Amino acid sequence: MKLFNLKSFIAYLYVSLTLLIFSSTKPAIAQSQNPSQLSCKVHTFLVNQGYQLPYRYDTTEVAHGSSLNEGNYIVYLFEVQTNTSDPKTITRATVSQLMQANEPIEIVAVRGQEGYPMGIDGQNKTITSELNYAFTQSAHYPTEYLFKITDNPLNYPKTSSLFTVETSVGTAECASLHRIKSETTTNPVDWNTPYASLKSTDLYIKIGSQKFFGKEPMTIHSDPGIEKTTLEVSWSENGVEMGFFLYFKKTENNMWEMYESRTYNGQPHGDWLYYWDSDNNPVSSLIGQANYRAGRRFVSSNTQAEINCQHCSINAFMPKLLPISPLGYSLEALIGLAQGEIITLSTQPNTGYGVNVLLRNSPGEVIKDQFGLTYNWRVQNPQIVSLMADILDYDNGTCAYGINLPCPLNHADLSGLSAGETTILVEVRRNENNTVVAQTSFPVKVVEEDKIAQEVKEQKLKELEQQVEKLTKKVEEQQTLIEKLRRFLRRIFGRLFNFD
Repeated sequence: MKLFNLKSFIAYLYVSLTLLIFSSTKPAIAQSQNPSQLSCKVHTFLVNQGYQLPYRYDTTEVAHGSSLNEGNYIVYLFEVQTNTSDPKTITRATVSQLMQANEPIEIVAVRGQEGYPMGIDGQNKTITSELNYAFTQSAHYPTEYLFKITDNPLNYPKTSSLFTVETSVGTAECASLHRIKSETTTNPVDWNTPYASLKSTDLYIKIGSQKFFGKEPMTIHSDPGIEKTTLEVSWSENGVEMGFFLYFKKTENNMWEMYESRTYNGQPHGDWLYYWDSDNNPVSSLIGQANYRAGRRFVSSNTQAEINCQHCSINAFMPKLLPISPLGYSLEALIGLAQGEIITLSTQPNTGYGVNVLLRNSPGEVIKDQFGLTYNWRVQNPQIVSLMADILDYDNGTCAYGINLPCPLNHADLSGLSAGETTILVEVRRNENNTVVAQTSFPVKVVEEDKIAQEVKEQKLKELEQQVEKLTKKVEEQQTLIEKLRRFLRRIFGRLFNFD
């Protein structure tokens, strides 16, 4: 028993030292008896629960080192490359886990070369595939592996799988490293605009085996209105576009309610999923007050998805403090962006942004009769932004926001002309005496799309070059150390543990 424990310890040490390289570099190395300069690389693809091999190239690849969630299903594929075109053969592929039985993954299915034996050790999370896979310079995906990220009671921060590929000309090793986002990790959010908000100490969307937490960068927007408004949040996560939209309306007795909630369904070319409160508790409150519950759970109409919201506060139609003019009026600019964001335009043709303004009295009510009033729109620097004012009416001939005919020029379309920042000024005047009834202003920024994209690209390239230089030095140091340790282990334990 002592000899067995010593053997396990040395084997664990051997694998651990090897994987030191993979925590900070690309998942491809070539080591040991490798005259043809073999290299190996692992690819990871996130799939849905119930996925069946073979892999059909129908999901997005997950980057090395990125985060996976408990309950995720992943497909591992590996490729081998050489610098010669001589005929070669892959004879065996072995996958082992750094933490062996403690690794928070489960082997779901393996698909190897037909007719050749395969050994799966579910206890130690090891897979050995016998192969006769011929190739010259490269071999792509001779074996496919389907894994599940399981519960993580020991809170391991990552999962590491070592691939050892034996060929007729040598052996190559590569690894896959992914971080694990635990169920116990909270995800606080504070999504808000001047028109609606969602706050939670821990929020996530679960669709099948995937979880979405809301990943930066994201856009937060509202469709401002008098009787209806929205909270629209969009971002990219798990390789797909995700959207979370909430819809609100005013009801009787000075109340508001959320009448619809939906998200994308987590697919590359997805559709909407619609949700309702699992306990049939409506989301509503008095205007000016938030709806709060210690815990809310929304379930999709197909029961395959849910939204969990802890210490959940939802609000809409929040009162706004607007400056009141000496005549007792205010002019509100309905921009719909998150707090602190400004309108950003591009010089790209056929792009722009629409803005509405609303004239209110001191209690905050919309002025319905605006006969005899004139709206004047002006750009502080007309070289940066062009502006086209217009009325805002419906197909039936009525004015928006319940304003009486004739409809005022309370809408403007903005377009970017050149890079820079400027201010839009709006005032409402009474025609009979040319008196300013109310006025407002808001900033606008214009960027040159191609120039910005090029600057970002150059900056990213510079950062990557610096990172590669640092990683190269670190890898060289680690490779020197690990090679010394390997030689020591082979010399002392080579025959006993069969490292060669």
